[in-house]
Amino acid sequence: MYTVNDVFQRLRRVSRLCFESRSLAGSKMDWNCCGNGETLTGFADGVLTFSDRFRLDNGRICRDEKQWRQEEGGLAFYHYREQRFQRIFLFRETENGLLAEQPYACMPDDYFGSLTVCGGAVVLTIRIVGSRKNELIRYEYR
Repeated sequence: MYTVNDVFQRLRRVSRLCFESRSLAGSKMDWNCCGNGETLTGFADGVLTFSDRFRLDNGRICRDEKQWRQEEGGLAFYHYREQRFQRIFLFRETENGLLAEQPYACMPDDYFGSLTVCGGAVVLTIRIVGSRKNELIRYEYR
């Protein structure tokens, strides 16, 4: 089992990512794509910032900003949206990896998160469930 600190230290060494999104049964989104790219990291005042840049298999270029912070005995995940970083999940240690303490509500959808270590990678998995969505998004960071 990996601790919050183990995963945080691994995240500090990230430079690449593989992205995959899949629409599951009942989804109306058709979010079926994958891509590869790079992650630029910055670390200041205990905050680890990711600037993801990746190209999807359909040619689209994606950019994403995230932050990781050790807070409240867990690992907090922030996503840049609406012109600021918003806390989405607080991951806690479990026997199955780090799991989000509670779902993130973005009406009408609920987001569920997990962090696992698989080989040399840290994998962020987000499941989105709502009236139109049933999605699985996976970021594999190396």
